Amino acid sequence: MLSRRTRISAAALTLSAAAAVGLVPASTAAVPSAASSVGAAPTAPTLGAAASKKTKPVTNAVTGTIPADAFDEESGLPADVQIAGRTAVKDPLTPGDHRSADTPAAAPGDLPVIRADLAAADGNALTWSGTVDPARSVTLLALNHDTGRYEVLDTARGSADGDTELAASAPAGTISNGRATVMVVGTDPFADDLDEPVDDAFENTEGFDFSIMHLTDTQYITEGATSRPSPKERRVWENGYKDTYRWLAKNKDKHKIAFAAHTGDVIENWHPTDPSGPYGTRRAEGEYRFASEAERIADDSGVPHSVIPGNHDNRGGKDTGPDSMFNEHFGPDRYRALEQTDGWRERSAEYHPWKEGDNQNSYNLFTASGRDFIVINLGYDVTDEEADWAHSVLQQYPTRNAIITTHANDKPSKQADGRGDHDSHDGEVIRSRIVEKNPNVALVLSGHEHGVNIAVNRNVGQPGNHVVELLADYQFYTVGSDELGITDVGGYLINRQLRFGASYFRLLQFDLDRGEMSVDTYSPLLDDFGASEHDSAKRYNGKEDDFRVPIQFQDRTTAFSADGFTAA
Repeated sequence: MLSRRTRISAAALTLSAAAAVGLVPASTAAVPSAASSVGAAPTAPTLGAAASKKTKPVTNAVTGTIPADAFDEESGLPADVQIAGRTAVKDPLTPGDHRSADTPAAAPGDLPVIRADLAAADGNALTWSGTVDPARSVTLLALNHDTGRYEVLDTARGSADGDTELAASAPAGTISNGRATVMVVGTDPFADDLDEPVDDAFENTEGFDFSIMHLTDTQYITEGATSRPSPKERRVWENGYKDTYRWLAKNKDKHKIAFAAHTGDVIENWHPTDPSGPYGTRRAEGEYRFASEAERIADDSGVPHSVIPGNHDNRGGKDTGPDSMFNEHFGPDRYRALEQTDGWRERSAEYHPWKEGDNQNSYNLFTASGRDFIVINLGYDVTDEEADWAHSVLQQYPTRNAIITTHANDKPSKQADGRGDHDSHDGEVIRSRIVEKNPNVALVLSGHEHGVNIAVNRNVGQPGNHVVELLADYQFYTVGSDELGITDVGGYLINRQLRFGASYFRLLQFDLDRGEMSVDTYSPLLDDFGASEHDSAKRYNGKEDDFRVPIQFQDRTTAFSADGFTAA
């Protein structure tokens, strides 16, 4: 029976007539069959349709898991692959008998399998049929005694509308002493092809377990809130930043928000290399005071959260360390104090700076829906030392689901749906020195580059290690002064386009059992879903702001159930 946990269910495993799939055999020594591996001698067979009624078509069936790195989608498996958790199947595996044998649910890094010996003759067709979750795949293999490998015969994705069928004729070398040793492997394609309608709504709260808020690059809003001459206009700019956290405080329980992340550039004018210029220290200090005030709403919300410095917050990586202006306002003491608040304690949340007195980088721990998470926060211009620190922290917490928040990881997509994958300033060092080495990293969030990027990456660093990267930076998106109600008070005379794009945030909603993440984009200031219309470059079609993708937290498992094998 299918539970809410994502599974492959195979209602029938049938080997019957089907189109041939040609394979080229090689030559090697004979390889033990499934019978010998489970300590049972095979029954002397009568082949194909002529088999006697006393001959069991299927013998020595076992279920279990194999390492994901043992399986290759083209070359198959070595004959001596070890099946962990091997369990003998008592079901005779007769098609259509309404009985089934379940494989274990395989966590990331492993694959579920069923292996059996099957009475068969040269020229028999091998067919597998079953019901398979549409987000999973299954592969039929047969042991080739000449090559010493399980060879791939057929592969297919599942279907929500009925059975899935795999079919191939038995290649030369796969029949020995009247039997074929066959295996079905369940895999996770981790495909970015999940349907999600674009609408003006968040997900139904019954459909996910918890959520995370992501916002970034609020620098232009901070600048407007501190520099515009009219108090009425400044108040609108202020609300562009503060309304996001007011929404968080009001909706944290309704939308199950467990964590919030700001990925940098809280201010605009601490970027130039010469702070004595027109954007000097005094202006930066004023912007920092406002940003700190806005972030105080997040502090008071009780939701664990993080803030990192972007290039406009640390002078492009030149103002770092305990004495930096960022640490004056967002130093470790601020977040250590939050650890003692009820909201953080309820979520077992912790804060740890990378060095004493320095919040340039940090990590958070929190618990949501009974699962433990770690968030690595990396400020702009990640050095080798900082990357090595992040790697060492993740090595201490290998069983926690890991998320990385950083400022400059991806460049924006040029595709209408926001898909694409190109490194920004820190992307290569984060991927090569951190993500590829730590398979518990499932998600990377960033800003800095103006636009959107959705990257669903498979086999990052090792087989079966899948990572999602999301860039969501709306800072250059503009809203008309008429819509904001400030054309007159701002002295604009006409409907001026103003950079209020960072009033949009993303809500990432996680269904842990299905291993999926639904993303919605919303501006509390404008009460509006989806920011596409405000992109002056008109790059996107709306699907970049309302989508669903797979997410490889440790709850994302793969399994299937088998009903029968035959050969004909």
